[in-house]
Amino acid sequence: MDNTLLGMCHAFLKGILDSLKGIIIIFQLDSKLKEKTELKRKKKEIDSPAPQKTSNVPVQEENKVSKRTIQCCLLNGGVFCGSILLFDHILLPCLLFTLRLILGSSSTYTQFYWTWINLLLSWTFNALWVLPLFTLSKVINSLWFQTMLVSKLPIYLIADTIGLIHMCLLYSLYAYEYKWYNQGWELHRRLSFIEHNFPYFLGFGLTLAVLTHVCSSYIISGCVFSVLFPLQIIAANEADPVINKSEYQLKLFSPVIAISNAVFNHTIRPAQVKQARR
Repeated sequence: MDNTLLGMCHAFLKGILDSLKGIIIIFQLDSKLKEKTELKRKKKEIDSPAPQKTSNVPVQEENKVSKRTIQCCLLNGGVFCGSILLFDHILLPCLLFTLRLILGSSSTYTQFYWTWINLLLSWTFNALWVLPLFTLSKVINSLWFQTMLVSKLPIYLIADTIGLIHMCLLYSLYAYEYKWYNQGWELHRRLSFIEHNFPYFLGFGLTLAVLTHVCSSYIISGCVFSVLFPLQIIAANEADPVINKSEYQLKLFSPVIAISNAVFNHTIRPAQVKQARR
């Protein structure tokens, strides 16, 4: 029992460390890719029976991984999130301060005009800037959903704990999805692997889950996720998960799988049977 508990704690801490390695790994990937490309080029030159003519056409340099990731983080964190913080905490307070200087802080006209100015500017900003970008982010990422069961639990500590555990495993699944898909893993194998090795994946997704959970604004939370998620993908691609440290399986995804199978068996499969009989 003690060895199992120590193994689970080790896997949990290893998951946290692996999730933080994305920031360091991203600056090492370009050099690794460059070395692999150089080795392939030299091997091709050695295996080639005759020297190939060099072309005078310049080869377009490939976009660097670190450059792409930094651009993604700047777009989501700098442009989107930064513009919201600038509007809420700098532009609106400056307008209110200017209005109070002109009309007086205790004037009834100040409160009247400020109510309408604040309402008009907020609606315009949200309609023309926040809503389009947020909708685009939702379509691209398609990563935000919560279970209604957790939100309905009357004991808030239990609800928050279950919700945090769920999001930790869910974010780990999102990050490892790209790696496992390229390895040919089917969905049931991915979910089963996470459930059997949940201590590691709880630690891996903990950082992102906590940072998005502490944000009171849903939009700001989405911005934080968009900034950090590319780093999680890189960390997952380079990480080596600690497995077989728990004797129990955390069947968190089993209810969803059961519901999906039930819906499939009662909708799609009967239609396929009818079509086959025809």
